[in-house]
Amino acid sequence: MLVMVFCRTLVIGLAITLLIPLLPLTSGGDDGYPYELKDYEELDIPNAIFVTFALNDTHIIYYSMNHEPEYRSIYITKVDGIDPMLLYKNRTIYIFDSAVSNHPSKNMIIFEDVFEGIKVLFFDDDDWNNISTHTTGISGKNPTFSNTGTHIGYAHNQDRIGYGDIWIVDINFTNPRRITNDNNVHGHPSFSYDDNEIVYLVWSENKENEIWICDVNGTYSKKILDDSWYPGSPTFMPNGQILFESARLSPHSSHIGVPSIWIMDRDGSNKTLVIPSFVKSVGSNTPAVNRNGTEIIFENGVGDNFHILKVIDVDRDGIWQDSDGDHVADVCDKYPDDPTRGYYTDDSENNWINGFESWDLISSMIVIIGGAQVAQFHTRRTRGGTI
Repeated sequence: MLVMVFCRTLVIGLAITLLIPLLPLTSGGDDGYPYELKDYEELDIPNAIFVTFALNDTHIIYYSMNHEPEYRSIYITKVDGIDPMLLYKNRTIYIFDSAVSNHPSKNMIIFEDVFEGIKVLFFDDDDWNNISTHTTGISGKNPTFSNTGTHIGYAHNQDRIGYGDIWIVDINFTNPRRITNDNNVHGHPSFSYDDNEIVYLVWSENKENEIWICDVNGTYSKKILDDSWYPGSPTFMPNGQILFESARLSPHSSHIGVPSIWIMDRDGSNKTLVIPSFVKSVGSNTPAVNRNGTEIIFENGVGDNFHILKVIDVDRDGIWQDSDGDHVADVCDKYPDDPTRGYYTDDSENNWINGFESWDLISSMIVIIGGAQVAQFHTRRTRGGTI
C-alpha cells in the first residue's frame, strides 16, 4: 500500500512539474488569476534558498547547493546578486528546513550545522578571506538574532524528538531558558523589533500548522493564526505587523493552493495579501524583510523554474498600502481603487483554480526537484477562517 501511494504521488508530482510552464501564471482579466505583482526585481542568485538580508541591507546571505550538490553551503552576495562569496561549506543530509541569521550590527552569522549544532561565523567585510567559525555547544534549529543583537532565539528538543520548544540564550551563549513548554512542536522564532515578543510556528498534536505569539519571558502565549491558513515562516516587521507564508489563495476565499505571502497585525487580524502565488513561476514563500520594512525578498517557483525575487514598497514607508481596503495590497492588486473587482472568491467560476480542484483526493503533496527547493501543493478546501 505504501509503495502504491508513493508511486501515485510521484507520478502526480511529475505531471504537475510538466504542467507548471503551461499554467496561465500571470493571466489578466476576471477569468484569470486576479493578482499580479506589478513591479519586482529578479536577483541573479542561482539555486538559492533561505535568503535573508545582511550588513545593513547591503548584502544577502543564503544557502545554495548550486556548485556542490552534497553540500548546503552558505554564501553572501551584494543585494543585486553580484560578487557571491562562499562563507561556509556545510555537508548535510537534510536540506529542507534551515535558517541563517545575521547580527544587526556585527559581521556575525549564526546557523545550524546538523552534525555540530548551532555555530557562529565571524567575517571581515574588508577581507572576505578572514573568516572564523566557532561551535557554541548548543543543539538547536532555526537560530535567529534578536533585533537588538543581545539574544538568540532557537528551537530545541531537550526532552523529546523534533523541534521541541522555543528557547532564548544570551549573545555569549550563556543563560539558556525555555520560553514555551507544552505538548506541541515549535520552530521558526522571530523577535519583534523591540525584542519584547516572539512569533513562531507551531505544529500541534493533531498535526496542524499554527502561528503563535508570546512574550520573551514566556509569561503569556496566544494563537493568532490557525491551520485553515496553512501558515509558515512568520517574521516580525519593523512596524509590528507580521509577515508570513500561507497557502490561502485569496483574502476572499477559503480555497487552498500553492504558497503566497501575507501581512497581518500582531493579533492575527487584518490579513492582507502582498505577494501572490504566481509571479514568474508557481508558489511564493520563505520571505525576508529589510530593517525598515520597505523591501521583501522571497523564493518563487520550483526546480529549474526557480527564482529569488525582490519587491519594494512603492511609497517607501513600509506600510504596504491597501488603498481600497479589500485586503489585497496595492503592489499586487489589479484594481487598487475598486474593492469589488479583481479578486478570487469561493463563488468565482471559470477561473484558473478549477484545474487544481479536480484533484480533490489529494490533500497535499510535496514535489522535490533538483534537491534545492520544496514546493507543497495543497489542493483541498480549507476549514473556515476569517480575515
